[in-house]
Amino acid sequence: MENIESILLKFKSYNGFNLNIGSGYYIQDGYIGIDNGDGFRQQIPENGRSPDIFMDLSKEKWPFDDKSCNEVYSSHSFEHFSDINFILNEAYRVLKSNRLFKIIVPYANSAEGMYPDHNIFFTEKWFQNNLIVNKLFDIVHIDYTPTNEYKNIPENEPIKKIFPFNLARQFLFNACNQMEIHLKKKI
Repeated sequence: MENIESILLKFKSYNGFNLNIGSGYYIQDGYIGIDNGDGFRQQIPENGRSPDIFMDLSKEKWPFDDKSCNEVYSSHSFEHFSDINFILNEAYRVLKSNRLFKIIVPYANSAEGMYPDHNIFFTEKWFQNNLIVNKLFDIVHIDYTPTNEYKNIPENEPIKKIFPFNLARQFLFNACNQMEIHLKKKI
């Protein structure tokens, strides 16, 4: 296993690096992948790349200097972490000022969001009302992905006229599959 310095040399540009937390085998190109290894049996290795660092992100201080990271990215792992506040605080610590923590989570009001191994269920309200989020970050972007079931309803069907997507995701189950939210570090 490589040490942190050699990993940083591999991924660091002259102005910093990017982290993909809870990456599993699905690591963004140009990002340092970090995961604890839970759930690996359900994943199929992609391009033979496993995480660069194995650690419990919810309990261990991340092995990076304060204000050294350009971006923190998490896709479909945030809902599995045991201590979200610890994750938020560590992301804040390592991010440079005004940089982004990009999070993609299953939308709570969907079949995807209700998987039994999720520790927490997310909608935009969770982020908007979370004291730690509001203390450390500004929400600068929220995007929603409709489920295939909702997308496949013909546009001329009355249900789509009564419940356009932005209304459907709030009031109907399984209209929205996932949410992407960008948190900008406050200075």
